Amino acid sequence: NRAARAKRSGPASCPDDGQGAHGRSRSPRPASWSSQAFCRAASRLLPFASDAETETPSSNILKLRFYLSKRFALAVQRHLGDDAAGAGTGKVRALQFDLRTLAGRGLRCRDKMMRRHAGHLRRFLHHSPALFGLLTALELRNVWLGTAEAGALLRACGRLERLALRHCQVSLGVELVVDAPPRSALRELVLEMCFYGQVEVRSAPRLARLTCDMWATAVPARRVALANPAAPASKRFRLSKLLAEATDLRRLSLDFESEKVRHCVIWIRREPPEQLHAALAKLTALSVAGIFPHRDLMWLMFFLEAAPNLREFSVAVQKHFCHGKYYNERRKIRLWWKPSNFRHNHLEKLKIAGFETEDKYFTFVRSAMERATNLKIVILTDEEACGHCDFAHLSSSRVGSMYPRNEDEKDSVVKQLKDGFSSHVQILFLR
Repeated sequence: NRAARAKRSGPASCPDDGQGAHGRSRSPRPASWSSQAFCRAASRLLPFASDAETETPSSNILKLRFYLSKRFALAVQRHLGDDAAGAGTGKVRALQFDLRTLAGRGLRCRDKMMRRHAGHLRRFLHHSPALFGLLTALELRNVWLGTAEAGALLRACGRLERLALRHCQVSLGVELVVDAPPRSALRELVLEMCFYGQVEVRSAPRLARLTCDMWATAVPARRVALANPAAPASKRFRLSKLLAEATDLRRLSLDFESEKVRHCVIWIRREPPEQLHAALAKLTALSVAGIFPHRDLMWLMFFLEAAPNLREFSVAVQKHFCHGKYYNERRKIRLWWKPSNFRHNHLEKLKIAGFETEDKYFTFVRSAMERATNLKIVILTDEEACGHCDFAHLSSSRVGSMYPRNEDEKDSVVKQLKDGFSSHVQILFLR
């Protein structure tokens, strides 16, 4: 596959700003010359991809590397505007932009220039929506880019498959939220020297690769949250491989979202707990939610054995089903934790939401009490409110809950849990 590539040649100066790399004034002639040279190159390359009938669709990709400035943006819009208006059916079927900028000397100057570059990007996006609609790859450098700007960019670039941000940020330590539309084609996100305090990928349906190169915080990846309503045919992955580089992880949240898709798929592959010791060695808080009522819950002991320093363990069972595709197949999960005689010396708090007076719950809680030598409190609650439907307004009797209600039922549960133990664990029931 051939692709037309236009690269600017000339002095390393920002044509629109008329400044050098360190903010010194330069002659306007090099800026004019470089933009004119770029326009001439683009004009010559467009006929190269003009024969849409003889070229395959994959060959009609135009890659442009140019300065993010008003002068170059107008040049690109002028030469590609008609083709973009055809929604990728004309000379160019896809675009790839590598937008270059210049950073100033010192943080104050650099921030000022980054804000200026962000203004250029907003105007370019506003005046050329059709061009950004053709983008499949975009690289940005030295742009003041926050959550709002990233959201606008992802909404405008529906075909964007690769987004690379280099030296892009807002105020040091501010969170970046990536919230792509449901039909976003984004498959790769690269963050290089982007000093965000936290990066939250809230929605990116097709994201396959996330790269974070350099960060500002002293301790990266202290908190990780994963949520996915996997289908029965979904591919499972090894948690140890995903968290291989997260050697200082303190809080981990896993949500299987069973209220969205009713089935028994757990998207974590079977592996020995020892393989997770390196990643979970410093883990102190673990939350496992969205578990559909399976035959038993003993497979959750896998996490307790894999995280020797865990202090808080929360489990949330979702019995109700609010929306999504219904699967009649109710496969039982395989017990991929083999009972062992391990002892846990740091677990202090165990919470189970969606607790019911069934044997599987008693078996799991008693097993945790037996192995956690320092366990102080066990909290048992009814199924938690759902954020996707009106389940919070439904009474437990309507959904067939077996959660203990009166004092006699609660006393009976406490007696069964502590039977045979000399444990002083406190058991609380919360509504």
